[in-house]
Amino acid sequence: MSLPPGSARSWSRVRFWPRKPPRCKTGSGTIMPEPDVLCAPPATAAGPAPQWLSPTSIAEAVQMRADHAGSQFAAGMTALQLGWPEAPHGSRPETTVIDISRLDMGPAVMQQPGGWLRIAANAPLEQVRRDPLTARFDALRGLIDAIAATGVRGLATLGGNLCWGTGDAAVFCAAFETRLITAQGPVTREALPPDALLLAVDIRPAPGFIEKVGFRAAFSPARALLVGCEGNGHLRLAARLQGLPVAVATVTCAPSPSDIAAVADALCVGAAPDSEDAAILRALCAGQLGARVA
Repeated sequence: MSLPPGSARSWSRVRFWPRKPPRCKTGSGTIMPEPDVLCAPPATAAGPAPQWLSPTSIAEAVQMRADHAGSQFAAGMTALQLGWPEAPHGSRPETTVIDISRLDMGPAVMQQPGGWLRIAANAPLEQVRRDPLTARFDALRGLIDAIAATGVRGLATLGGNLCWGTGDAAVFCAAFETRLITAQGPVTREALPPDALLLAVDIRPAPGFIEKVGFRAAFSPARALLVGCEGNGHLRLAARLQGLPVAVATVTCAPSPSDIAAVADALCVGAAPDSEDAAILRALCAGQLGARVA
């Protein structure tokens, strides 16, 4: 696929939407953004006392999850703790947490046959970004830069962001060719079970871009995220508008950064993809990018 003059093969950009995000109160009275995404519902009844479990093997972690109903796997816990209620000495989980941060899931980044990269699910994002194997994968490094600031990236993981459900990694994996490796076996992004222990994410490096429009507020999800992956003579676009399902469309000619900005802005003002068949995204791309949508 030939790129238009002045269009970079890989780039990333984060812009801020002018309006402030909606806010809500959690059960503890703490103000948090995005009630449908980040705010835990108020506690209605006392449940089992929370525990903090530290398995020493993957098999033990899986068994712990089976033995403790409602438990959660966690590594960096940067997203998970946003829903924890406040206690006298800081926030704490309401349910059992299974700490998988120290489990051996392999190297942070490992070369795979066919040019694929395998990223350990519990490897900190900043470690992945600085790994020599990702040095030429500009789109992945751009994604990590867009997810959070350096301090958060030192704790947050690609696996955690993907399993969170509202993280940027889900949109990235919809655009790029990926394979998810769980303790139960390989699965697709769409078929990832909610109780699965994710071990690694395989990604095929390719030129691409990240266009993220967010609120200028801490811990606020992206208003709109658009990710593109170039390959096989076309550009695969994945988009999500704030809490809605990921939509995917295929464009037969690479758009410029200004074209993509126009699509992202249109998403922000309400033309949201609302289904996996991406009908709205296709129509939006056709209107903003011309007759170039497959």
